Amino acid sequence: METIFQKDIYIGMMACDNTSHLSIHGAFGLFMDLATEHAEGLGIGTKLTREQAIFWVTARTRVHLYHRPAMDELLQGETFMGPPRGPKAARYYRLMKDGELLAEAKTDFVATNIRTHQLVKVTDFFPQQEEITRSLADQALPLPEAAPRISPDFSEGEEKGTYTVRSTDIDLGGHMNNVAYLRAIMGLFSCREIEDMAWSDIDIAYRKPCFEGEVLTARVRRSEEATELGLFKSTGEAAVLVRLT
Repeated sequence: METIFQKDIYIGMMACDNTSHLSIHGAFGLFMDLATEHAEGLGIGTKLTREQAIFWVTARTRVHLYHRPAMDELLQGETFMGPPRGPKAARYYRLMKDGELLAEAKTDFVATNIRTHQLVKVTDFFPQQEEITRSLADQALPLPEAAPRISPDFSEGEEKGTYTVRSTDIDLGGHMNNVAYLRAIMGLFSCREIEDMAWSDIDIAYRKPCFEGEVLTARVRRSEEATELGLFKSTGEAAVLVRLT
């Protein structure tokens, strides 16, 4: 059982922005791919969904970029799971080059039965997680501090535009993919705005699933500390909340 999954990662064009460096949504995509490959190796990926109808639902992802690598660079990526807490589990990630830490991330998940919509205790379907937890007792965890609260009240915020959920945004869970939300949000800003703001910390809280054809309204508020955005459903409920600093 591979407790810490590691592999070389080539930074291709599709993961980069107009500056030929790893984009924010590209970084999220790399981390998702690492998690997917590791989960498949542990038997808790698509096999788990097929055989037990259990699906990992992302609740929150935080990424800190120390240095954005350029296109064509070869990096070393790693991921591992943290201690479970009932139906909740955390997964951690790092991107490195020649020993230098370039980015790290943390994702909080819950395990749910896609037929009953009930939460499932992680150790009920993956008892090996207890062994993994013991083996990582001395491992330093990325981003150990508590995530800041993102208020869902954007009544004073500026409307930034709308986004219609497309077929290309949908994943095997039948709803909008986690990275697709971030791609939609980043597309609300111009290349110049993204370059000028030079965000290094990205924090996204997933609140409600979205489905093909839904029209989401984006609202933004800015302060000296951060730029915060929300994508809202037609009911007024927040689908995702994002904090960029």
